[in-house]
Amino acid sequence: MNPSDAKDILTCAVRDVFEKMINLPIRPEDQNGRNLFENQAHVSASVSFAGDWTGFVSLACLGNSACFITSRLLGMAAECTSESEMKDAMGEMANMIGGRFKSLFAEKCNGGREAFRMSVPTVVTGRDFQVFASDALGGGGKFQIRIHASDHCFDLCLVLKPNHAA
Repeated sequence: MNPSDAKDILTCAVRDVFEKMINLPIRPEDQNGRNLFENQAHVSASVSFAGDWTGFVSLACLGNSACFITSRLLGMAAECTSESEMKDAMGEMANMIGGRFKSLFAEKCNGGREAFRMSVPTVVTGRDFQVFASDALGGGGKFQIRIHASDHCFDLCLVLKPNHAA
């Protein structure tokens, strides 16, 4: 797999989910390792991969952006969303992005065969945490993109490496 393929596939998966599921066009950019959410309350939702390839994809944003996504997904005003609805919606967004990535990855990089299975989503909220994945990923990679949708910013991280034991 060419490392740029995974990043392109992730960008395509994110675009598909944001534009088709919540009717929001996106503007992607390289994240360059800058953490926009340091010392601010934010939300991170992720799904993990296991199989021929292992890793995870995560979606992170500020709390007001998570409420905005929730309102788009549920068709309600942002101020009407509860914390529980927000966590469910962010988990579902990570699940949809991971699922779309899984389909595109199988099609473009794995001869149409399923390359991995996905976990259920995990959602973390708070102020003083970071999602960390080592850059030492023999044969794989860590890819980060930042997207802008409406007036909101979202960071995505993809970690993917071949599972030589599979």
